[in-house]
Amino acid sequence: MPKRPISFALLLCATAPAIAADIEVDPTDLAALRRSEGSGSAFIDPDSKVNSRTAFELRYTYGLDSDIDGGFGGEIGVQDIYFSAPIPIYHRDGFRIFSGVKYKYSQVDFSGPVPFADLDAHRVTLPVNVLHEKGSWLWWAHAAPSYAGDFDDFDADGVAVSGMISAAYSVNQHLKLAAGLYYQYRHGDDLFVPGVGIIWTPIPELEIRLTPPRPQIAYAPSEDWLITLFADPAGEMWHVSGDRAFGSAYNLKLRDIQFGLSVERRIAGPVWGFVSGGIGLFRNVEALDGGENVLFEEDADPAPFFQIGIRGRF
Repeated sequence: MPKRPISFALLLCATAPAIAADIEVDPTDLAALRRSEGSGSAFIDPDSKVNSRTAFELRYTYGLDSDIDGGFGGEIGVQDIYFSAPIPIYHRDGFRIFSGVKYKYSQVDFSGPVPFADLDAHRVTLPVNVLHEKGSWLWWAHAAPSYAGDFDDFDADGVAVSGMISAAYSVNQHLKLAAGLYYQYRHGDDLFVPGVGIIWTPIPELEIRLTPPRPQIAYAPSEDWLITLFADPAGEMWHVSGDRAFGSAYNLKLRDIQFGLSVERRIAGPVWGFVSGGIGLFRNVEALDGGENVLFEEDADPAPFFQIGIRGRF
């Protein structure tokens, strides 16, 4: 099935629920914890050549078509544009408050005898973060309202609120430990995702980040190149207006975990370009009505994906 042209106008999860979730922030994301700190921070390894602190990102993802199981003979294909950027508010003496904006436009294409129409969906998130570092400890609190839907109408079912608390401890300049708890409320459901993670730099060129649900191994052959193996839960859930498939509003949920390889190159200063590719596994398509009754649920076959974009690394 050919894709519609996209419009520019517009290690694995630690728990089973996290696979299905659109988790905005990892409860043990030490890279984000370190984002606010200067060179004197206990959470910066002065010997490491791996720069994993992403400030802003603009990314395009193209997913190949995937067969939907259950004898329907249908297919699903997804491509999206993602943008995120921080907004500094306050920074002094190891204490920082910063907000930000995250936007994702998704184009979901269906074909064959499945009860869905093609969908143009959006997700807007406005996070607020508070961090405090003292000695070898760093504390992080996060809250973020978001809305995800087709924007044909506004409904509370598209609203989600997430929150997180996390603590990190710097054992030494090469080893950091963290533990945290992520919470999300969406469409009457509560989701709790605990996590325990580590970041270890055994040599300056290598960083091993076991931070569920997005583990990765990064290798920097030089200060201008970065090669990363990663796993990323890429699930989404949108509120869809009722004129599309079932005659009334419903919530469309996609589950997916992307396993891939990313290659990055410094373009100029803090700006990096990257290309990524891999395969999405554990895929599932589900539709729920306003009462959480299942209207449709089927697994989907694995499908390759490709990404290209730019990141700001500081």
